[in-house]
Amino acid sequence: MATGRKHPATDEGFEEQALLALPGVSDEHRGELAFQLLLSVSTSTLASVLNRLLPLLHRDFLGLLPVEISVSILSLTDVRTVGRCMRVSRKWKVVAQDNILWRTLYRKMGWRVTKSWMEALTEAGKSGSQTLMAAAPPPPEEARLTRSVSFKGLDRLGLPAAGPESENVYSKIRLETISAGTGRSRSGGHLEAQAPSHPLSPSSLFPPGDADSSLLSATLSRVSSTSSVASGASSPRSSFEFPSSSILAATPSPNSTSALRRANSTSSTTTAIPAAHSSSALRRANSTSSTTTARSSSRSRPPRLSPPSPTEPHLLAAPRSPTFSPPLPYMDLHAADFSCALPPPARFANEADMRHIYRQKLLLERNWRSRRYNKSELTGHEEGVYCLQFDEDKIVSGSRDDTIRIWCLRTHAPLRTLRGHSASVLCLHFHGHTLVSGGSDSRILVWDMETGVVLRRLEGHLESVLNLRYDHTSGVVVSCSKDRTVRVWDIETGECKRVLKGHRAAVNAVQIAHGVIVSASGDRSIKLWSLATGECFRTLYGHTRGIACVQFDGELIVSGSSDETIRVWDSRTGAVLMVLSGHTELVRTLQFDSHKIVSGSYDETLKVWDIKTGELMMDLKNGHTSRIFKLQFSDTKIVSCSQDMKIVVWDFTEGVDAKYFE
Repeated sequence: MATGRKHPATDEGFEEQALLALPGVSDEHRGELAFQLLLSVSTSTLASVLNRLLPLLHRDFLGLLPVEISVSILSLTDVRTVGRCMRVSRKWKVVAQDNILWRTLYRKMGWRVTKSWMEALTEAGKSGSQTLMAAAPPPPEEARLTRSVSFKGLDRLGLPAAGPESENVYSKIRLETISAGTGRSRSGGHLEAQAPSHPLSPSSLFPPGDADSSLLSATLSRVSSTSSVASGASSPRSSFEFPSSSILAATPSPNSTSALRRANSTSSTTTAIPAAHSSSALRRANSTSSTTTARSSSRSRPPRLSPPSPTEPHLLAAPRSPTFSPPLPYMDLHAADFSCALPPPARFANEADMRHIYRQKLLLERNWRSRRYNKSELTGHEEGVYCLQFDEDKIVSGSRDDTIRIWCLRTHAPLRTLRGHSASVLCLHFHGHTLVSGGSDSRILVWDMETGVVLRRLEGHLESVLNLRYDHTSGVVVSCSKDRTVRVWDIETGECKRVLKGHRAAVNAVQIAHGVIVSASGDRSIKLWSLATGECFRTLYGHTRGIACVQFDGELIVSGSSDETIRVWDSRTGAVLMVLSGHTELVRTLQFDSHKIVSGSYDETLKVWDIKTGELMMDLKNGHTSRIFKLQFSDTKIVSCSQDMKIVVWDFTEGVDAKYFE
């Protein structure tokens, strides 16, 4: 009988190499030993070892980190970098398509969405509406788990359905926006320039060798060098919470956002999704099966799931831009990455696809840059039109024919004519249903636009009222006149609360913001007054002729003058930041926002300027045949009026889903 050496009970056919253990030897010494060993092997063996080592030197940091941190990292980059990340892997694509990320990128650009659309969206969320925005056949049974899950289907996954009881999961969108026009008109359409005709494709998006964002590269380097992250398993979500001041401006609800992080994890089994266990349903729907049996390998892998991200109050409200911050580079559509197909439009009224909205905004910006617009005209006044204002529903105009007319912005049909002034209507301003107008008859009238009734008359100016502003937050009207004074009125009582004197010529324009009144005069000066005390605390000089128009946003002052220039001032220091030259006659009207200045002149042209660089972006001609008196612009259009009795609407929404914009 053969006999042999008995093996210890612990011997299972594998003996650990003591050389690798080296107890008591430091990492530095082991590294030196490994290096010396590698020097002794052949080149082919060294290459094989190197190929095995390379994966250990690269970490998929977006896959390893919690999704909130991954989204926060990408939010510090730009849309080009996010577009590249979509092409790295499926995990990166899930993170790069996150709705909170695109909301943050949108907000970082200082963009807004229109108030009416957001109110409808919020109302749909409050009522738990499940009415389809567009009729569509019901999805097949096997397609219930898709990338975009409707609220109606979430109960099948064990998640709470949309409704009042699930407000903590599906936050209502309540966004701060300002009212402005969204109507479109193609009557008398004019197309000054065609948009590029070549389609978006991966090969046309980025040139070869285009460098990645340095910020993202630095972040990747720091994360890759961190040895504490050793596996793909992330920490429990309950242990992670963003402060309210986070870059995300929101802490997503656990139930709805945990699925996105689970899309980055893997599981060793494939199981059916029970409706009763929502904590594991989404993870299993996104897991990759490793079962090697014939039965499991014959099945198709469940599709990846990314439920709609929650929304947060005030998330899209544009933050106040610092004065002349470093300019954001203009994002050309063909330099942005949209190679990954956009997700289908939201199926329910209370879903907002921020990536789609971002893309529509880029298309709109391209129209402005390429001068692509439709032009239409409103006629009806019998003499020159001196003033106007519009919102998303209507245009209100005042004329030398002593009337005020209200027009439908969408159809351009006249809705109402207000008669009350006995001379030319020179200025007006409305908020809500309250309209305030001033004229050559030296009177200020307060109207109810719904009924057309004059609510009160403000009398005190001795000559024509040249300009006025209604500040609904403080309940005051500030007016200026040819009599060289500025007056402050209580709109409820009609009482004149204060008379500001100091200008040596007619006061042509006035503005009010943050408790400060700014007035501009024919005496070539701009004065800043305290609303509370009536004290003039700063006077600005720089124009060489009388000043015709001014706008003030609390930080910047922009003025236009008979010297044919536009000046940009810092209201806190009085310094001139920029002088824009290009008009050939008096600059009568202007408006600015955080991106551009639009000016109108007696030279019959409108000009659009980049407020950060001073570059002339657009010169709009052939719209008016006489002096331009007033303009206003929004994200989608410019509306101007002139001595030629016309109101012209310049609409830049060609080819854009414009319902989101002002």
